[in-house]
Amino acid sequence: MKSTHPLMAFCAAAIIVPASAFADGLLSGGEWTIGAIAGYSSGFYKGEDSELGAAPLLSYSTDRLSIGFDGVTYRAIQTDRFEAALMLAPRLSPDFPDDTPLFDGLDRDSALDAGFSLTYSSDRFYVSGSMLHDISSKHEGYEIETRIGTTVQAGRVAIDAGMGARLRDSKLSNYLVGVSKDEATADRPAYDVGRTVEPFVSVSLAMPLTERTALVGSVEYSMLDREIENSPLVRKDNTYSVGFGLIYKF
Repeated sequence: MKSTHPLMAFCAAAIIVPASAFADGLLSGGEWTIGAIAGYSSGFYKGEDSELGAAPLLSYSTDRLSIGFDGVTYRAIQTDRFEAALMLAPRLSPDFPDDTPLFDGLDRDSALDAGFSLTYSSDRFYVSGSMLHDISSKHEGYEIETRIGTTVQAGRVAIDAGMGARLRDSKLSNYLVGVSKDEATADRPAYDVGRTVEPFVSVSLAMPLTERTALVGSVEYSMLDREIENSPLVRKDNTYSVGFGLIYKF
């Protein structure tokens, strides 16, 4: 289960992969990235259909600062093996189905999260961790993500494969799938979600077409925590998303 719209999350991955994959100069040195992204994501709320959509992509980056639809990242410390960054990221409100009576009266505002990330990289693998906390008082919770992965070159295609887990406290989990006593109805009983852990696996790739353009793609599969599965708002025990796009750097 993604904390933001699946296409927004894919936009972030679409930029990260080429930047690391083409460090030899094919796409390095560009400050702006524009593109178009298409994606497909499975729904997990009751009454929610799988979604096919598209979104534009626009970002600006320097050696230390990146600004895009997914937020702002400032890399405060950078060495050959280690990076520490500060992050500011929007958290879009849950995409409850509009035409399902079960969700009538449920109201969640989009939030703004702030936090940091740490990454260690070797020649063969990397390990990263991040923490984001609500600073807008919309859910007042936090999320911790850990990931281990590797980046390999298969001909012209750069592939990033990894696995990890996202831990969310009860406040953020309730924001996503909880039902308060004031929101309870005959068909929607109150449900208090505890702390949740969501394991995931993902693969991203990038293939340069020219010195400034590339095709990018991303796939992610997540297993939902039992606390989330038992929510009266949820119908599945897993989610997945697939995306692809074309980007241009200048």
